[in-house]
Amino acid sequence: MMRPLKQQISDDMHLALFVLRTAPHDDARTDLAATFNTVSVAIENDARFAEERAHLLAGALCLQDYTAPAALTDQQLATLAHTCSVIDTILGLFDVATLWAAEKTAVALARQARAASTKGADTCAPR
Repeated sequence: MMRPLKQQISDDMHLALFVLRTAPHDDARTDLAATFNTVSVAIENDARFAEERAHLLAGALCLQDYTAPAALTDQQLATLAHTCSVIDTILGLFDVATLWAAEKTAVALARQARAASTKGADTCAPR
């Protein structure tokens, strides 16, 4: 079961990057960000991954600054490809429970962020 899960994560990540390269779309940006967030949560408190956290942060910042459907620059594509490579390298070090828990946490954090941004937008709206 572990091999298919890791392969699914990797395949989804590389498909999202491919779409961002060839036909940029916000869904692909969101999918890639979700993978970056899940892996970031999985390595957050693990000292073995201090260097990898820096690479994931670079990829996350790149996506944060990007708005689809604009074309990504060569530098942005290189940063995202490198981040995906780092993730592929460390995926094999996780067990199913760690990845599952990280995904659930990342989804919950994303929902909280969306709710907070929606609430903030409501308070700024003219009445």
